Amino acid sequence: MSISCQYDSMSYPFFLGDLSKSISVEGELRLADNSPLVDKILWGNFTADAPVLTVFDDLLVVSGKVSPYLLYLTKPSEKEVVSEGDLNENPGLGFERREYGARWANENGLDYEERITIPGLHPGMLVDVDLSSANAFFEEIGPGQISFHGQLEVTVHGVENQGTQVVNEVVAQTPLKVNVTKEPVKLEKLLDLRKGIIPIQTPLILSNLKPGAARILTYQVKSTGINYEVGRDKIFVKGFLELAMVYVGCDDDGLPTEVFAHEWNRTAGTAIPFETSINMDTDDKELTVLPRIKLSNGKLEMKTPREMRYWVDVQYEAVVSEVVQKEVVSNADCSGDQVIDVLKKLLNFEEFLGEKTGVISLESSLDLPGSFVPERLLVWEGSPKDITLEAAEDKVLVEGSLDLRLIYVTDNTDGSGVQVANWDRPSNCSIPLAGVIDFPGIQPGTLLRSQVEVDSLNLELTGEQTIQATGTVMLRVMARAPRSLMALRDCAAVEPVDPSSRPSMLFYVVQPGDTLWKIARQYQITVDNLARANQVPDPDRIDNGQKLLIPKFMG
Repeated sequence: MSISCQYDSMSYPFFLGDLSKSISVEGELRLADNSPLVDKILWGNFTADAPVLTVFDDLLVVSGKVSPYLLYLTKPSEKEVVSEGDLNENPGLGFERREYGARWANENGLDYEERITIPGLHPGMLVDVDLSSANAFFEEIGPGQISFHGQLEVTVHGVENQGTQVVNEVVAQTPLKVNVTKEPVKLEKLLDLRKGIIPIQTPLILSNLKPGAARILTYQVKSTGINYEVGRDKIFVKGFLELAMVYVGCDDDGLPTEVFAHEWNRTAGTAIPFETSINMDTDDKELTVLPRIKLSNGKLEMKTPREMRYWVDVQYEAVVSEVVQKEVVSNADCSGDQVIDVLKKLLNFEEFLGEKTGVISLESSLDLPGSFVPERLLVWEGSPKDITLEAAEDKVLVEGSLDLRLIYVTDNTDGSGVQVANWDRPSNCSIPLAGVIDFPGIQPGTLLRSQVEVDSLNLELTGEQTIQATGTVMLRVMARAPRSLMALRDCAAVEPVDPSSRPSMLFYVVQPGDTLWKIARQYQITVDNLARANQVPDPDRIDNGQKLLIPKFMG
């Protein structure tokens, strides 16, 4: 009388709870030698390059560089012409614009390093962080010297494979008949984390409808349209970079005119595309890919009044997982006098339910802060914040906010027509986001994770100080259900033993490498019997040298 088991490895991801932390970054900045001195700081912010992550037990070290950038007014010149009539009479005098921009990037950026305690973290886990800038503050502390302080918001994600061996089939030899109970499971098995750099160097040509540039004041870049395709033995990661530039224009003689903006985006078909391929065995596999994009070493320069050149390193990370369906034996028994001993383990995991992509529409009327009346809107940028997801029956409820920044032109008489307005969390006026994404099959209690991207955003003047904001925010939602399963790790037939053949008191001293299962097999009893006879609370834990009583009877 015997049975045999077929085994399978059951791998599933363990997600470390996301941890958010604010890192202070500060330092002293110096204007370039050929830059005019500051009269008034109009506005500034900073970006963060892709960080370096060093993982230890319960500790993550995050280090990298931030690139502050500043928009300011220069000190007035004695040669400044303030009258348009004077300019018409003597064009050679020129018309001096006082707006200037400064940016400290690459080797001129500021270094930071932060040690973050994260219980449960250890080397070997896949770790990634999301970075966003907040609360940038600039102050002139001397001629050409600027003090900078900013907050870098960091969210840490950690995941690793966990696994165990389980039984997926039990085969019995006649006359033994075994009743087997199986449970279907759908799992996400982490295959790999692929990283790489896509260097980009591209010319950017101003539209003929816009004047040429005398100098660049500031610019902003964002990655958008990030997606992936699975091909034969390859995974393609694709996307676009959209760039918006604010600049001082010039006339045909090269003299400064007004402040303008120009965008290279997907709507106009001028966004910067990027793509890379990852070699991987994809045959007969259901794969999911979670791509993340970060930018480093970015630089925008003016080659001619109509041609800019942009350099950047697009750093990509792609977490690749395989969705697998398995059947796991949860119990095996037989009828009659025959006895089967089973070894079980409680598994707690997240079962993969699938993913959906949804769109949340945005429409909001905004009052412009301050007393300035805008003449033209230049560029704007929106960042989703504090996005929360809640599972309901067949749908996902989405809530959050959008931080919005706008650069615009006004007829301000303080020497500049450029102003900046913010609707954000620090000022308690960020734009609310809310919506519903259809997700058939999910129920309350489902675990949800998401990737969020502003897909489109448009601002329009509707009154002297009123702006209408419309747009869409795209969410890729991944759903997993928490599940507990008592899985069979092993089973064996117990051969009957004549009790009279055993002494009345039989003891066994635990040796290195022993388990209750191994000892039970040696003496043809069940693990449950052995554990109850010796009051062992956890069958997986026995100590070397421990003396165990071997039961004389099966029951």
